[in-house]
Formats: sequence, C-alpha cells, structure tokens
Amino acid sequence: MVLDKIKVAILGAESLGVRSMCCMVTTPDISLMLDPGCSLGPRKAHEIPHPLEYKKLHEVTDRILLESRRCNGLSISHYHHDHYKPRMIDELYIHTSNALTKELYRSKELYIKSQERHIGRNQESRCRYFKQSVSRLVSTIHDADFQRFTFGETTVDFSHPVPHGEAGTKLGHVIMARVSYQGECFVFAPDVQGPVVDGTVKFILDRPVDMLFVGGPPMYLEEGLQSFPFDVARRLLRKLHEAIPLIVVDHHCCRDQASYNTYVKAVRSDAKGSATARDHAITSAAGFMGIEPAFLESARAELYTSHPPSEDFVQWMGAEPGKRNQVVPPTD
Repeated sequence: MVLDKIKVAILGAESLGVRSMCCMVTTPDISLMLDPGCSLGPRKAHEIPHPLEYKKLHEVTDRILLESRRCNGLSISHYHHDHYKPRMIDELYIHTSNALTKELYRSKELYIKSQERHIGRNQESRCRYFKQSVSRLVSTIHDADFQRFTFGETTVDFSHPVPHGEAGTKLGHVIMARVSYQGECFVFAPDVQGPVVDGTVKFILDRPVDMLFVGGPPMYLEEGLQSFPFDVARRLLRKLHEAIPLIVVDHHCCRDQASYNTYVKAVRSDAKGSATARDHAITSAAGFMGIEPAFLESARAELYTSHPPSEDFVQWMGAEPGKRNQVVPPTD
C-alpha cells in the first residue's frame, strides 16, 4: 500500500458511473469528505441520461450521505454541480433536494472556495446562495483558499485558487487540498484538467506526495477544443507520474473510455524510460477502488440501444421539463 496511515475512499467518479470526484480522507484525527457532490450531464444526441445512469447517481448519492454521517467536515473546491449538492430540487442531472442537503450538511464544518477572489460571476452567485441556504444548518463555514487547518497531527493545506484547466479559462478557479499525517501525504486536485498549468503542478509537488487524485483533461471534447493544450496535459502528467507513486486520474478524461485508455497508455509509454516511474502506478477511480469500471456516460448511446428504457421512463422523459425536473425518474 502506498498509504498506510491515511485512508482514502473514492465515492464517485466517471469511471464509477457518475460525474464526480467525491472522496473520503480519514486519519486518526479527522474524517474529511472532499467535494461531496455527484451529477450527470447532457450528451450529444442523448441529452437525457440512460436509466442505468440515474440508478448509479442515486446509489452514489446514497453512499455520500451514508459516509457523511461519520465525517467531521466537508470541503468544496468550486461550485460546479458535480462537486457539491446545492440546496434546490433537480432530478434531471443532480438528484438533490432540500431534505437531502439538510441531511448532508447539518452540523458539519465546511471548508469552501471563497467567493471573494478568483471566482467568476456565475460561481460567485452560486457560492453566495449556497452559503445563505446552509448557514443555519452547518456548524461553521471557513473560506479555505490558501489556508492551513490542523487537527491533532493532521494538517490540511488548501491551495491558492488555480485555473479550472488552462490559464485564462472562463470556467473559473478551484482550490486543491493536501492532507498530511505522520510523513504520509495525499493531494486532491479536482478539475485542473490535466494539469496544464505549472503553478498547479508546483503546489502538488511542493512536498513529497504518496498519492494524487487528479482531474484529467476533457478527452471527449478533443476534436472540438482545438486550443486546449492536450500536449501539455500529457507532459505534465508524465512529470507527476515520475514523482508520485500512485496517481488516480479520472473525471473529465473518463467521459470517453477509449480516449482515456489511449491517454493513460501514452503517458505510461512516455515515462517508460524513467527509473523513478518504473514502480509507480496510474489508474482510474474504479481501478483504485478495485471495482469493475462503469463508464456509463461514455456508453450512453449504446445503452439506449442495448437496454431500451421502460415505458414509465419514456413517459417521464416526455413530461414538461419543469415538472420532469421535480420527479425522481423511474429506473426499474
């Protein structure tokens, strides 16, 4: 095992069937849930997810709620809906409600991306509403940007805000987290899309890292994103692979299974001659958790053919959008 004293459990990710990077990090001092959210999303030709995707979304949400009961705190890296559960009703993509968020956030310490700096107008609005909507539920809300929190022998360092992908992106900024305990170190780098920025890599490698959970590049959009630095993502992931014993790379890069496999294979090949990378590993969230991969969004078109939805689901699909969004879709 790369980590012995720090326990990491990944609860949601694209290779586990949903859009998410939710994970639980536990030391003898603290249990911290990072990015307690999951969602689905639209896809060309099939904007409405398949029933099997909804079934997985409900399962992962239930898992997040169950694990949240034993955690001391929750952290939120940014305000995209696959990274936290907003206090609203949305059954089309998020599976969230007032009752669900009450259960998730009640009496918790929150460590969140600040709305005061390095945040776009849309995310600033979401952050403001979120804080207002949970302020009476939670124990405390901490702006976590570039802050250190100490719990016994455990330190949790949050990064300065880094781009959600390449520099200058309109997608805003995120904060990463580093959890250290008795010489072990785990780094959480959500939605850095590679990474593709040297400053992001600098925080990750600021001290020796045993395990990194990182959001990879949006391979499923490679043909349409001509300006995105996919070559930089490959180069920098190789650099991290050479330095870190275990990297779990998932999220955007896993929205297309074939291109993900090609990408990871290429990074491994690039580092083949490196002695330091020889005993290091790169895997998906499913691979890390020892679970059969479920690249459901990637397979959505095939699923609609191989597993036709029930009449009840088709009826739900045909409902007026405002009403459909208020009703949990039938998945049986």
